[in-house]
Amino acid sequence: MKTSTPNIYVYGELGVYPLWIDRQLRVLKYWAKVINPESSKGEFVKNIYREMYELSLTNPQVVTWATTVRDTLKRLDLGIYWENQTISDDDFFLSLVKRKLQNSYLTKWTSDVIDSTDGRLFRCIKTAFRYESYLGNIQNKALRYALTRIRLSSHRYKIKTGRWGRNKVPREERKCDICNVVEDEFHGLVSCPRFVNERNNLLPQCLLRNPNTDVFEHVFDTSDVHVQTQLALLCLNKERAYLNFV
Repeated sequence: MKTSTPNIYVYGELGVYPLWIDRQLRVLKYWAKVINPESSKGEFVKNIYREMYELSLTNPQVVTWATTVRDTLKRLDLGIYWENQTISDDDFFLSLVKRKLQNSYLTKWTSDVIDSTDGRLFRCIKTAFRYESYLGNIQNKALRYALTRIRLSSHRYKIKTGRWGRNKVPREERKCDICNVVEDEFHGLVSCPRFVNERNNLLPQCLLRNPNTDVFEHVFDTSDVHVQTQLALLCLNKERAYLNFV
């Protein structure tokens, strides 16, 4: 992928959460140990924490390690744990925190993808935050890379390149040099006449019978290994031909 590819696309395609979730989970796991009267944490650590806790009560605006824990818990609607300063079941608490952190991220991820002005195709074909099956099904790296670049709008079609540089081109003017229509993923892969040879025997039958954007997006969301491989071959052939053309 290009370095400019949004992180939210990469996380969504792999179905993995950013590392800050694990970091916050570790912080709260450590906090749970500190406030546990039966934990092995020494008195020095507990005394320091008690000072920070008292400071958070007398001066709520001050920023300390303890106040970051407080703010995280309140943001996750778990402020009751901060108020009580006790946890009866550590495993349940950590499981709840992890679920809350992930749900919070998923809410923001969904919103960011919808609001994104970059990946028009990605917004339409990404139906769930999950590891996409083609990443494991397609063993050939070149094929897998080619399909990923199209899915995540990391290609060189004018719908994308028109966003680059100082003199950005309005979307409706990012047109194919031959067809005089917007050169997006659907046009490049399915309808542009200059790539007829690359398209032969690779375009899925459903698109051959009914070449429209709805079917196109459905094909990109398939879990059928054969269709995924054919689509990846098409993306790779078109990519090579396009680079030679331009």
